Amino acid sequence: LAGYYLRNSQDFFDAIPHETLDLLTVVKTRNWVGCNLSYYNHNSKNQKSTWISTHGTNGNNAFSYGEAVELVTPYTGTVNAGDLTFEWQDSGQYVTPIIEEMPTCFDYEEQAGYYPIIIEMDLDEYEEGDKPIEIAVFIDNECKGAEVIKSDDIILKAYIVDDPDSLAQELTFQLAYSYKSNKHITEYAVMDKDEKRFVTKKLSYDGKTPYSIVSFRKDDIEEGAIPLQTALKSNYPNPFNPTTTINYNIAKETRVDLSIYNIKGQKVKTLINDKIKPGYHSVVWDGTDKNNRQVSSGVYFYKLKTKKETFTRKMMMLK
Repeated sequence: LAGYYLRNSQDFFDAIPHETLDLLTVVKTRNWVGCNLSYYNHNSKNQKSTWISTHGTNGNNAFSYGEAVELVTPYTGTVNAGDLTFEWQDSGQYVTPIIEEMPTCFDYEEQAGYYPIIIEMDLDEYEEGDKPIEIAVFIDNECKGAEVIKSDDIILKAYIVDDPDSLAQELTFQLAYSYKSNKHITEYAVMDKDEKRFVTKKLSYDGKTPYSIVSFRKDDIEEGAIPLQTALKSNYPNPFNPTTTINYNIAKETRVDLSIYNIKGQKVKTLINDKIKPGYHSVVWDGTDKNNRQVSSGVYFYKLKTKKETFTRKMMMLK
């Protein structure tokens, strides 16, 4: 967290040295946010940054004197400490900060910290006169943030980072229109960092990812509905007490056995033993055995078996 102490307002591309921008994933102020899209394809600290911000790729995202700025980096010990130190530079290119247009269709509590969600949509998919004007994010029917829709790319600030109850909770979205009721978004695609493409699955906040990219575009939703390959994902949370969610991908319809084993290799419980259709799936283990008795603390393994493949991962229960 840094304070902007220069008297003249500058765009963040001018105020922050470019060598520092390449080491950042997110730049946040109270009114706007910029996200480095190379986070989802970041193999080297020397990779060129590609930024998108609240006011567009080349919008006026200005710092004002005395403003608090949060600079987020994924590097913790992987680069020299000197690479992460900087001071504001005076470029001589001054701007007048844009006054942010506030949403009026949704009620939410603004907080100091927020989670950026980049929303990609195609307004041409909506008929003229039937285009949404605002978008909001919810957890359990409680609005956590909203933005005015001005273009196909919106950065939605979700005020959930200071709420531990938001961890692993599903985020949902609503669109507001000028003349009709709000519309719940039931289908969308999420950019998957591992697969490096949009996948049709639900979004949740893990407290670690600097931002998420979500698409409402029909093509992304359709193309992301089927995983490229069958896989067993990390459970969350881990360690856990007493429940955890296990995510897995099925590329082709097949019979699936997903079971829990203790450290001795003894089966504790079978969670799934059925034919599963292609897609992105999840199942919750409540920490009980096959007789619905609570298991003890310790290391457990969860194993996914199909006709052709077997995957195993480790998790820990702490009480």
